[in-house]
Amino acid sequence: MFFPLLRALLGSVMLLFGRRLFWLFAGLVGFLFGVQLAVAWAGNWPLWLQILAAVGLGVLMAILAQASIRIAGLVVGFAAGALLVSAMLNSLNFASGWLATALAILGGVIGAILAASIFDLAIILLSSLAGASAVVVGVQQLFDQPAGAWMLLLGAILAAVGIAYQLRDSNRSD
Repeated sequence: MFFPLLRALLGSVMLLFGRRLFWLFAGLVGFLFGVQLAVAWAGNWPLWLQILAAVGLGVLMAILAQASIRIAGLVVGFAAGALLVSAMLNSLNFASGWLATALAILGGVIGAILAASIFDLAIILLSSLAGASAVVVGVQQLFDQPAGAWMLLLGAILAAVGIAYQLRDSNRSD
């Protein structure tokens, strides 16, 4: 019960404040990406070590965001794009195998390219999409709901709300 609620809460922060709190968005994406990697590649490790590795990756991403926002943007763009594609594939019950991995990598490359070319807008889009997918996965796990098209619809609605909110917020602060 704790981890799905935490995922939904962290997703909400990314959804609404990803651009304004870029270092936090970078850390959260690093943490969630670390969780995904730990489950996929270190599933036989003790749970505390998997969590420690995920937290470590999140802290490194937050530090990178403070040190070099452009390099962090590329890394975060890749991780957010890969997480987004992975979450969409999971919603469609297509979450494993080499094709799913290849599609997640392709999503990561597209996210990195977006971050490199249109940084502010890319961060708004990626943080809203990644936040929405984290909220949807958290809700799905919290209420033990099956994956399906309605999850994608919920994610799209949340992403639209996050994009609109962050665009309005960025126009006010500029």
